[in-house]
This record gives sequence, C-alpha cells and structure tokens, in this order.
Amino acid sequence: MNGSRRYSTLLDEKSSGKHWPLLPSDLLEIVTAANRDLESLRNARIFITGGTGYIGRWILETIRYANTKLELGVSAVVLSREPEAFRQIHPELAQCPNFEFVKGDVRTFREPGGEFSHVIHGATDVATSCDPLDLFSVTLNGTARVLEFARMHSASRTLILSSGAVYGAYADTYLRVPESHRSTVNISSVNSAYALGKIASEWLGYALADRGAAHCSSARIFAQVGPGLALSGHYAAGNFIRDALQGRSVVIQGDGTAVRSYMYPTDLVVWLLAILVRGRSGQAYNVGSEEAVSIRQLAETVSATATSGRSDVEVRGLHRSGAAPEVYVPDTSLARTEFGVAVTVPLSESLGRTIRWYSQQFEGRLTS
Repeated sequence: MNGSRRYSTLLDEKSSGKHWPLLPSDLLEIVTAANRDLESLRNARIFITGGTGYIGRWILETIRYANTKLELGVSAVVLSREPEAFRQIHPELAQCPNFEFVKGDVRTFREPGGEFSHVIHGATDVATSCDPLDLFSVTLNGTARVLEFARMHSASRTLILSSGAVYGAYADTYLRVPESHRSTVNISSVNSAYALGKIASEWLGYALADRGAAHCSSARIFAQVGPGLALSGHYAAGNFIRDALQGRSVVIQGDGTAVRSYMYPTDLVVWLLAILVRGRSGQAYNVGSEEAVSIRQLAETVSATATSGRSDVEVRGLHRSGAAPEVYVPDTSLARTEFGVAVTVPLSESLGRTIRWYSQQFEGRLTS
C-alpha cells in the first residue's frame, strides 16, 4: 500500500484526530501566556457545556495540564450528550480525578450538586447535521437553562461561547468587523438558525447582566485551525488538510474568493481564559485572527505545506462577475486592548503545526 493510500485509510478511520494526545509544548505555551488568569482560577469549580467538542477538549486539556504544573486544584463538571463515547476516545481526560462527566441534554439536564465558581457554556450541535428548529432550540433554550443553573449555583462568572456568525454578511461595509457592527443576519432563511440562536443567547446573558442577576460575557469566536479539528464536515481548513494528506488535489467547492482568518487553539484558549476571568459583564468580545486570507490562498498554502512546496488545488465553483468576496474576519482591537492578548501563532505556522501533528500521528500508526 502506498503512502497516500495508507494516509487515506487512517483518515477514514479516525478523521477528527480527537483520540491523539495534544502536544505538551502547546499546552505549556497556553499555561505560560495565561498564567495570571489561571492563577485567578485556583481551586475553582467550573461547569462546562460543550466540553467534549474541539474547543472544549482544548479547555479541558489546559486545565489538566495547569493542575499538574501549577497545582491549581481546578475541578470541572462536564455536561455531554454522549459521555461514554468521549471516555472511549479520551480515557486520559475521562479518568482525570478533577473531572466529572455527566450525561444530559443542555435543555433538560439533571443538575449536579454543589456550588460553582464559573460556567463556560459552549454546547451547540453545529458540527452535525440537524433540523434548524432543533438547532435553534438547543442554542436558545440550552442557554436559558445554563444561565438559570449558573444563578442557582452561585457562579460568579459565566462565559458564553458565541460566534462571529452573529454579524451576518458584511462584505460591503467592513474588512474586519467590530463588536459594534449591527447584525445583518437574514431572519427569513431557515439556514440562519445557528446565527439567530447565538444572537438570542447573547441577549439572554446581557439581560440578566443588566438586572444584576449574573456576570455574563460572550466570546464571538471566528474560524479556527489546529490539532483535533475535524477533517470532514463544514470546516474548510480541515477538509483541505485531509485532501492534502491523502495525496489528492485540495478541492474548493466554491470559487475560492471568500475571505477568512484562522486562529490556532493555543491563542484561542488564552483569549477565552482572559474573557472568563476579566471580561466585563454584558460585553461581547471578538476572538480570532485578523490575518485575512482567501479560501484559495488557504488551500494553496495547505497543499504546499503538506507536500513540501507542491501546490495542487482544484476550484470547482464559478465566480460571479462583480460579486464581492464573502468576508469573515474580526476586528479584535477590543480584546487586545482590554486584556493585553495577541495572536502569537501566524497562519503559516498554525497550518504547519496542525499538518505536522496529523502527520506524526499517522506515521506513528504506520510504523507501529
């Protein structure tokens, strides 16, 4: 079996890479940069929804690593629809004595006992195909349930993991969209369920904050790329990495003119910790990179990085003459100024680290 076919087999078997350990060097990078905020969480008890997804896993791995390195004593109760499946994939996290995994729907879960100092709410079923009404219900009603839980269990701070999708289309107005931009989400489209759910979820948090009933901040997260990102589904960067490592042409389903930016998870977690610990109540913060790149440029960079310089990209969509590119890039000046955070991993390095991580896992399997 040749190398590309062997990669293909492994990618088909374990397309997300979730089961492989994250790099200690990445976790050390987070703990070093976020030391002040992690110290503020000493002996904290955190309730986390969405803790078994891509972002949640990075948060849990960071807590576990920080507990070891800094003896923080942070504990977490993690709500999941399928905790048993997560335990099978990540026994090292499931067996961590500081973590408790509970099964339940975010809208109707049975409450764990005791008080919690912090809540991180990230549960939204966006990575899978589901009915728009159910997606909206999970997003909105789930947030209402979690916010009530935070109030009842005396949480001092709640962080809602929102999305840059709340802004809608803004190509004609901004290159980098600020938090002050008014949403242009199309409310007449059933495809807007996710964005509208996130908008409503933020509003719920702000309404409670305005009443003084909660300290709630939101992180509007833009596109990400890093170890553990799904290599299938709606993540363009993941799909491109999969294609390149399989030795195939990197396929762009659109015309390649859409503009995005991508943040590496070490920076992501540092920013989220800062917002959790120091964010203003009732305030949303953009979280992402300002390094804009077209989808075609992204595909070419992925292909060249994975193949030592050879770029093989296939554009299947047609460009409409005069059409402006679809833009999804944040203005992050508020977070950078308020928290002193920065994007420390540029796109080229983000892609290089991610591709090397996947390649190393595959090579380890191939030689074992």
